[in-house]
Amino acid sequence: MILTALRDEAAAAIAEKGVPEIATITAREARDRIIDGVLREAVDMCPHCRKKSPALRKEGVRKVFVTPLSDKIVKMNESIDGVGIPTTADGTATPLYTVMQKDRASASSYLSVPAVEDIINSLWDHTSSLFTLMFGSIQETKEGWRRKATPASMFFTVLPVLPSRIRPPVMQGGQVFDNMINSLYARVLEMNINISTVRRAEREIARDTMPSAETAAADAALPVAERVLSESVLAHMQMKSGERMAKLVGYSLQLQEAVNGLLDSATASVRNPRPGIRQLIEKKEGLFRMNLMGKRVNYAARSVISPDPWIATDEVGIPSVFATTLTFPEGVCDANLKRLSKSVRNGPNQWPGANFLQDELGRMINLGKKSDEERAAIAKTLQTPTPEALQTGRAKPKVVYRHLNNGDPMLVNRQPTLHRVSIMAHKVRVLPGQNTIRMHFASCASYNADFDGDEINLHAPQTYPARAEALQIMLNDRQYVTPTAGNPVRGLIQDHVVAANRMCFRGTFITRDEFCQLVTVGRHVLDPKAKVEVPAPAILFPEPLYSGKQVFTALLKMSTKGAPVTVTGKTRLKPGMFPETYQKWETNVTVRNSELLTGLIGKNHISAAKGGLVHAVCEVCGELAAGRLLTAIGRVCTRYLQMKGHTCSLGDCPLTKEGDRLRSTHIAPENLAAVSRETCAKFLDIPEQVLDADATIKGLSHALRTDETAGARLDSMFSGRLNQVTSAVLSDTLPNRLKAAFPNNCLLLMVSSGAKGSQVNISQIACLLGQQSLEGRRVPLTVLGKTLPCYEPYDPAPIANGFVADRFLTGLRPQSYFFHCMA
Repeated sequence: MILTALRDEAAAAIAEKGVPEIATITAREARDRIIDGVLREAVDMCPHCRKKSPALRKEGVRKVFVTPLSDKIVKMNESIDGVGIPTTADGTATPLYTVMQKDRASASSYLSVPAVEDIINSLWDHTSSLFTLMFGSIQETKEGWRRKATPASMFFTVLPVLPSRIRPPVMQGGQVFDNMINSLYARVLEMNINISTVRRAEREIARDTMPSAETAAADAALPVAERVLSESVLAHMQMKSGERMAKLVGYSLQLQEAVNGLLDSATASVRNPRPGIRQLIEKKEGLFRMNLMGKRVNYAARSVISPDPWIATDEVGIPSVFATTLTFPEGVCDANLKRLSKSVRNGPNQWPGANFLQDELGRMINLGKKSDEERAAIAKTLQTPTPEALQTGRAKPKVVYRHLNNGDPMLVNRQPTLHRVSIMAHKVRVLPGQNTIRMHFASCASYNADFDGDEINLHAPQTYPARAEALQIMLNDRQYVTPTAGNPVRGLIQDHVVAANRMCFRGTFITRDEFCQLVTVGRHVLDPKAKVEVPAPAILFPEPLYSGKQVFTALLKMSTKGAPVTVTGKTRLKPGMFPETYQKWETNVTVRNSELLTGLIGKNHISAAKGGLVHAVCEVCGELAAGRLLTAIGRVCTRYLQMKGHTCSLGDCPLTKEGDRLRSTHIAPENLAAVSRETCAKFLDIPEQVLDADATIKGLSHALRTDETAGARLDSMFSGRLNQVTSAVLSDTLPNRLKAAFPNNCLLLMVSSGAKGSQVNISQIACLLGQQSLEGRRVPLTVLGKTLPCYEPYDPAPIANGFVADRFLTGLRPQSYFFHCMA
C-alpha cells in the first residue's frame, strides 16, 4: 500500500507539472533515498504466489548467484493451497522458480545472462509501474513529459564504437602503436567470436540429427561464408556437451568483463588495467579538462588575481591593457553619440577609446593607423552615411569597437569548473596602473580561489542579449545561495570578520567625526543620495561617543528601506570569554526592525553562513541588496581597521606566571615518568610497585618482538594517557591565563571569532605540541628498538616516543622538531 501510494503521488506530480523533473543534487539524493528505502522494504515472499523466494547474491560486477531454498521451505511452499507455481504471461514457470528447482542440490548456482534477463522480464511484467518510477528516464511523449523504461535498458545488446579520431595511433620511439582503446574493443570482438563459435558448434550438432530435407533447407538459409566449418567450430564439435557449456559460460563472463573494462577500467579484476572510456574523460587529464576546456578563445583574458577590498562585490578590477585590448561592438545612436565620438578621437592607445570602426557596408577601419586629425574627422561623421551607403540605400548604423568601460559585464571563470558558481558575471572596474586582475574577498568561496598565484579567465560578451543574460542571470551577487541546498556561498572573511567583532564590542566607542566617516563610506555603496540621520550618541559625558553597533544599525536601515529585518542568532565567541555581567548580551545577536540591539556581528552573520544577518537581508530584500550590504560592510570594516588597526605580535602568546607554573607542573619530568610507569605496568600486567626501569625495558622488548599486535596496543594506551596530560595543560592555561587578556589579545580574538586559525595553533604556540601521531600511531621504532639514535632501545619515556612538551614560543629541541616534522 505504501509503495502504491508513493508511486501514485510521484506519477501525479509529474503529470501535473507536464515538464521534466528538476535534476538538482538535492532532488537526486532525495530520490535515491526513496529508492533505497523501497529496496530495503523488499520482502523474501512473493506478493503474487505468497511463497518464499530464494536469495540472490552478486559477486563483483560480473556474476549473479542464486541460493536454492532449503527442503523445509520448499515443502512449506508446496503446502500452500490455492496458489500455484508462479508463471509468466505465456503460462510457463518463472525463470527463477525453474532455476531454484533445478539446482537445489548445490549450495549456490550461477545465473547466466539469459536467465537474469528472463527474471528481469518477469519482474517487469508484474511490477512495471514501480520499475518505471525507479529506473526510468524522463522522455517527451504525446501526453507530455513522462518517465519511461523497459527491461531492455538493463542490458547491452549493441556496443557503440568511438570514432577513430578519439582513438588515434600512438607514436613512441619512432614506431606506431595501436591505441589502447582498440585493444579493449578487440577483446570484446574476440569474446563475441568465441561465443558465436560455440553456438555454431551447437547448431551443427543439432543439424546432424535433422532429416535430410530439413538439413538441405538449413544449408540454403545459411550465408555462403558460414557454409564452410572452421577449425575452431570443428574443435568445439568434438568436445563433450558439458565442456562446451563450460566454455560458453567462461566466454560470457570474459565478454562481460571486457565490456565493463572498456566502459570503466576501475571495475576490472586484473591489476593495472588499461584505461577505459570513463578514464579517458574524467579528472584533470581527461578529454574535457585537458583538451576542450581552458583553450584560447577570442575576446578573453587571463591573469593572476589579487585582492581588493575597495571594489564592490559584483565588480572585477582589470588592468588598462585588458580594457584597451578587449572591445565591445556598440552601434551609434543619439544616446551614445557623444561618448562614442570621444572614444573614436582617443583611439586605441588612450582609455576610454576605440580600436575599430565598422561602416554601413561592413568595412572595418583600423583607428590605430589613423592620425589624431583623421580620427577627429571620423568622430564628426559617425551618424553621416557614406556615399556608397547612400547609393546602395543601406541605412545600417555604424559600429564602434570601443574599449571596455566601467560597468560592462564580463564573465569570470576559474578552473576547475566544479559547480555553477565557478563561472559568474562581474561588472568591469578599470584600474589604471595595475597588472593583475583584482577581485573582492566575497567571491573567493564561489571560485575556490585564494591569492597565492591563482589565475582566472575573463570573457567579454559581444552581443546585447549576452550582456543581458550576464547581468540578469549570471551576475555574481545573484548567486548568493547555492542551487544545491540553498545555503549562502558568498560572504566576508578574515580581516573583515575581526573588524566587525571589534566594532561591536561593548566598550568600543568612536567620535562623531569617525561615526560620520564610517557611515559615509557605506552610504556611498547603499544609497549615495540617502539622507542619514545621525542618532543620539551612546555616551554623552565627558564627550559624545558612538558605539560600533550604531554604525551597523545605520547601514542596515539604508540597506533595508521599506522592508526592515528582524534576526536573532548566536556569535562564534563563547560566553566564558566575557564577564558574567553582560556575557549573555554579547553572545546573543538581536536585530529588531533593522536595529542592532545586542550581540557581535561576526562570522555567523556576515560570512557565508546560513541564517545570518546578510542571509536574512537576502531573503527579505533580495540578492542584490545582500550584495550591496556585503560591499558596504566590507568597506566600513576596512576603513575601521585603517583607523584602529589589528596586529598580532609575540605579546599575544606568553602565559601568565600562574599559567607557566601550571604548565610546568603537568609536563615536569617526574610527572611524565609517573605516567610512563603507570602505563607500562598496565600494559605488562605487572604491579607498578615492583616495576623498575630494567624490567620495563625487558618486558617491552619481549612483548614487541613476539606479539605483532603489542605495538598498536601500547601506542593506544600511551596516546590516551598522554592526551589527558595535554588536555589538562590546555584547560588550565587557555584562554584565561594568557598574559594579554581577551579582547585585547589579537591572536585569541582572531581564532575565537573564526576569522583565521584554530585553538590548536594557539596551544602549540603558547603551551605544547603534544603527542605526535603518524597515521594513528606513535613514532615507529627502528629495528634496534629506537625512535632516534640518541635514545635507548625500547625507552618508555614519552619524549622518546614522540611526545613534544616544547612550544613554538620558547623553541623546540632538535629531537622534538624532528618528531614534529615527521608528523
